[in-house]
Amino acid sequence: MAGDDAAERALETLLRAFDHAPVRDAVRDGVVCLPHTAALAARVPAPYALELTGAASAALAQEPCETAWLAGADEDADARAELHLRMDPLLLDEEQGRSRSVTDRWNADVGRGCCPLCLAEHRATWRLLRWAAAATGPGRPAREECALCAPHLYDLAAIGGPNVDAVLAENRSQWDARLSRFGRALSESRKAQTQLGTHLLSAPRCRACDAGDEAAQRQASLLVAQLHDPVQAERYGHEHGICLRHDLNWQGRPPAVVREVSTARLALLRWEIDETLREQDWHTRHEIKGSAARVSARAPTLLDGRIYAGLPAPDESRHPSNRER
Repeated sequence: MAGDDAAERALETLLRAFDHAPVRDAVRDGVVCLPHTAALAARVPAPYALELTGAASAALAQEPCETAWLAGADEDADARAELHLRMDPLLLDEEQGRSRSVTDRWNADVGRGCCPLCLAEHRATWRLLRWAAAATGPGRPAREECALCAPHLYDLAAIGGPNVDAVLAENRSQWDARLSRFGRALSESRKAQTQLGTHLLSAPRCRACDAGDEAAQRQASLLVAQLHDPVQAERYGHEHGICLRHDLNWQGRPPAVVREVSTARLALLRWEIDETLREQDWHTRHEIKGSAARVSARAPTLLDGRIYAGLPAPDESRHPSNRER
């Protein structure tokens, strides 16, 4: 990704300049986020690495610890927070629909105009994060359930709640433990810095990501089961279907109906994109512009449902391209 490549180039620049004391002082003072401080510690000479890990541990002990420093920059956090507000009614629907049959619940999901696997994935992730933010007392998350990746730390902070500080504190504690182990091991055996750095940068599995992955797998299994029913197979052919990402990453070959629906939806999407490009030509300015002109708002749900956090495309009346008209 372009952002990752840019970050790596900036990291290389810092490494080349790390012999200069002002540069080292700035990094120790927190000008670089914790994940990239750890990446530097894994690659600079051992004495500098010990300085960096010591300074990072000291910063972790301070209150408050900013999410931006703990997790790194996340330019998409605000957009995700806005999208997730649309997920709350679906959580309520899921709770209220528990007494309905599995098939009824499946039909509700497959008819929402988005990838049903992405929907299940993000709905489960959002439910876990809401629970982690609000749960207190005996039902609150155990220590091993508090590990979150950087984007989900931002999502948790955006939710707010009585348990957010505790979850963030546990993530700080886990980082401090990794930094301390790295520092102790590096002091004892500096020849193994590369291997030690790999362990330092190997974050524990994110509990929210695991919940989402499991939900998507269960939803895929339910899809296969439903397609054995000819009525359900025909119904699926009239709906949105799974996104291209899930089609390409299917374990083995997806059921024939799934592939057929994906092929049909993508063929129509390709025509709409070509038509939109054709209508932008100066020589077609006299033509009536149809719904194909708004294909950019609908395309993400077919290509990769994660772009809208597993949800249908936003109301087209709220899309920037429509507000400008």
